[in-house]
Parts: sequence; C-alpha cells; structure tokens
Amino acid sequence: MTPNPALHLLNRIRPDPALHFRLADPSDVTNLYDIRQAAIRQLSLTHLSKREAVDWAERGGIPRVEQAIAKDEVWVATLGRQVVGWIHRAANSIEGLYVSPPAARQGVGTALVGLAESHIVQRGHPLVVLESSLNAVGFYRRLGYAPAGIQCSSAAVAMSKHLEASQAMALTSTMTSPANAGHIPP
Repeated sequence: MTPNPALHLLNRIRPDPALHFRLADPSDVTNLYDIRQAAIRQLSLTHLSKREAVDWAERGGIPRVEQAIAKDEVWVATLGRQVVGWIHRAANSIEGLYVSPPAARQGVGTALVGLAESHIVQRGHPLVVLESSLNAVGFYRRLGYAPAGIQCSSAAVAMSKHLEASQAMALTSTMTSPANAGHIPP
C-alpha cells in the first residue's frame, strides 16, 4: 500500500482537533487588527527593537485589514469561539500571517499556511511566494520555504516554495469534505 502524501501534511498541520477555519468577514476586522498588533509587538522582538516593532505594527492599521478582507482571501483560525490567528492570501502570495501570542508555537501558523497552500495550488499556482519578517524565517524554512535571493528590506526576506498538487489537493478535499468543513479532523 502506497502511503498517502497528504497524511504527512495533515499530521504536520493539525495542532489541535478543536482548531477550525473560516473565511473572515467585516465583523472580524478589529479582532484581526488586535491579533496583528500583539503578534508584531510581542513575537518580533527577537529580531527587532521595540521601537521597530511598534513602527511596523502601526503601518497599515485597520484599513489594511478591511482591504484584505474585501479584496483577497483571509482565513481565520478559531479555537472554540476565540480567534487565534489569521492568514491573508492573494493569488499565489501569502501576504500576512499573524497568530495571537498565547497561541504561538502551537501549530496554528503551520495549519494556516497549509490551508493557504492548498488553496493556492487548487487555483493552479505551483509556487507560493511571501515576504517573511526576520523573526519568521526559521518558521518558513521548517515548512519548506527557501529564500528567493532578494532582500525585500532590512526587516523582510523574500521566500518561495514549490507545491506538489497531489498533496495540497488531497489535503483540501479532507478539510473541506461536508463532514469536516472548516475543521481539521483528528
């Protein structure tokens, strides 16, 4: 029996059986903004000064979140009724990933990236691109991303990853089946 490559991916991204996903809507804006603020201000301090983190957190603000929800695809991760993270995807690009600090390093970000990857490949894009903050480069490397050879700025690194259609398609069908819609099965 040939092992299903999607099972490895599914096990990699399933942090908690209670983790659910849904598309963001305008009522989420303030909560997503607050998560972004907290994640930047608390989780980026390994590579940025406190002043740099505050400056970064202040860029964009609520209008940036509103525009992402209106224009692109924004997925929210919830544990129970609590939003614990979100990812912003446009075409084949991950535009932003933010996890609330109490939920950090518990697999929420990995699960959100896996979800975005599955949607990207499902739409016919074999390559994912993103700009990683310096504090997240190791995270993305563990997920198979590599620096693209372009330094975006002093605080961001361009990264990319080639996707295998069979893995992402199998994962998408598992996550979006009627019995599991929006839920990663145990």
